[in-house]
Amino acid sequence: MKSNNLLKNLLIISLSVFCLGLALFGFGKVSGGSVDGMSLGDSGFYVIDDNFGLSFSWGGSNVSKETININQVKEIHINTACATINIDGDADSNVLEYSNFRVHEVDVKYENGIIDINAGGQKCRNNKTASIDLSFKQTDIIDKVVIKTNVGDIDIEDLKAASFDINNDVGRVALDEVVSDGLIASTGPGEITIKGDLRNTSTIKSAVGSIYVETVQPKSAYYYDASVNLGSLTVDGAGSDNPFGGNQTGGDSKTAKNKIYIEANIGDADLYFTDN
Repeated sequence: MKSNNLLKNLLIISLSVFCLGLALFGFGKVSGGSVDGMSLGDSGFYVIDDNFGLSFSWGGSNVSKETININQVKEIHINTACATINIDGDADSNVLEYSNFRVHEVDVKYENGIIDINAGGQKCRNNKTASIDLSFKQTDIIDKVVIKTNVGDIDIEDLKAASFDINNDVGRVALDEVVSDGLIASTGPGEITIKGDLRNTSTIKSAVGSIYVETVQPKSAYYYDASVNLGSLTVDGAGSDNPFGGNQTGGDSKTAKNKIYIEANIGDADLYFTDN
């Protein structure tokens, strides 16, 4: 009976991985960590590497580049269907640039320090890459950063915010040298990398793809709860190579001010604290 149950579970896992492979092949053709582009009618997005990094493009009437000079940033709100997003909070210039959006598909507002970009109704096409690039010299902590994308990569560095709320349906999420007083980050297929000072509660989830989290504070400053359903899990390099996942909790008690919750469905998860 136990043997039959084990066989049944292995069969379920195999079928799940097989179906996932078919779905990813529908996005594109992966070979040796790179991809030969694959056009699917008007939709031309596809996975480009083994860690679920993403590339995409589209065509049609577009804005080659629009630039807005900014003098302060209090809030950032971005909602797009398809775009690469880059935010740098320690830049020499104070500028917002967006390019290759079809004119009727993007609405950009900047008023009283609030940046609001809405391109949620756009369509992914196959010969132009849309991008949003925000660079500024941060002087005060930002109240909130809210980003929602359907397809694309999100890269943020040197940014301090009271809250981050980042949701990417397909693509990478990378935060480097950030300071957060509260963070939510999630992807569908895609990897998540977060490095910085994570305060209060941080929740990181990936449906398919790896998670790497590194905080500048020691383990004693946190309560953490990390779990993986299919993949390896390590905390400060220690853990199990069991490919069928696991769960680790620890640090301070559940009443600790700082908490980190990690959940990887299919993919490896690594959590590192500072040794002090």
